[in-house]
Amino acid sequence: MQKNIYWGQSMGLRETTKRAIGAILITASLAACTTVSHTPLSQDGSVQLTGKKVVLTKYPTPDFSASTAGKAAFAVLGAIMMVAEGNEIVRTNGIEDPALKIGQGLATRLSEERGTTLVSNQNIVAASDDVQNLVSTYRGADYLLDVKTFAWMFLYFPSDWAHYRVIYSARIRLVDTSTKKVVAETLCKTARGDAQNPVTKDQLLSNNASLLKTYLDKSASDCVNLLATDILKLPGTKTLAVAGSASPVAVSPPVQTTGVQATTNTGAIAGQLNGSKPSSPAQPVITEATVTTAVATGIPPAESLAGQVGKYSYQTEHLPEAKSCSRAPRAILNDRGPGFESYTVSCDNGDALAMRCDYGQCRVLR
Repeated sequence: MQKNIYWGQSMGLRETTKRAIGAILITASLAACTTVSHTPLSQDGSVQLTGKKVVLTKYPTPDFSASTAGKAAFAVLGAIMMVAEGNEIVRTNGIEDPALKIGQGLATRLSEERGTTLVSNQNIVAASDDVQNLVSTYRGADYLLDVKTFAWMFLYFPSDWAHYRVIYSARIRLVDTSTKKVVAETLCKTARGDAQNPVTKDQLLSNNASLLKTYLDKSASDCVNLLATDILKLPGTKTLAVAGSASPVAVSPPVQTTGVQATTNTGAIAGQLNGSKPSSPAQPVITEATVTTAVATGIPPAESLAGQVGKYSYQTEHLPEAKSCSRAPRAILNDRGPGFESYTVSCDNGDALAMRCDYGQCRVLR
């Protein structure tokens, strides 16, 4: 009999359900206090890394969300079901947390460009991401390279519920262990999918989820390239390879914002985010979408949503957290779909709040 991963016929699902409910409650009550600053190293700070010892942090595998329109209709219960199925997909297909690849990639770049030495973390899993806890957990290094996945999922297109894109975001922090201070920090966000030949759930998961793994691996590689150049200020211009292009696309240098955005195949992702229906699927193609650093940019993932007022803009701008972070909060519409809209509100101190509204219930995520 096929294992029922939705309705709790195993201890594993009961434990997943508990974690999912806890995550929802914690997000609603506590995550409003969490923001991610876009704080690149200075050039001098980057040079000071020369010859230093670096250790990578490690976290438990985070919950993966298999976000389908059918489950979204069940609101909170649907979210629990998404996490249950997502975690089962990760477990049965041996999918690795992309944060591990990002950490290893950045450690390699630091070794090549700054002559740093990687200290073994003894495969220790951190109990929390509190800086004091991390410094006491991982000893023997001058710096902690802390990479933590914040969100990974596959998500249906707003107007085509049978086809999917893959979303990934991770926070990076560089911590000076002598001062226990974060000296560099940002959030790398990616959205990947082909609007011309969108993939189905079956295509993502066929052959041991090989296409899903490929999308996540490329997201990790793109984050390494962007973070090494724009946050750690390592020398050399790195590039993002684009499938089907004659040459890779160079990562853009910082522009006049509090964050950095590098985009390839902008037209494709714009079509996805503004709700246009993709064409019928052919063979799945690996197409680059959006790679962005810093939740603090206050820039929507695609220009097609820029300046648009969402259904819940007023509610998000009048949340207590928004009014406390900005004297004149302005909610920027990032994405929307059946029953939900997501926003970013830029704060006066350069940070930002990520917000989501589900069927009129708005809350701060991070």
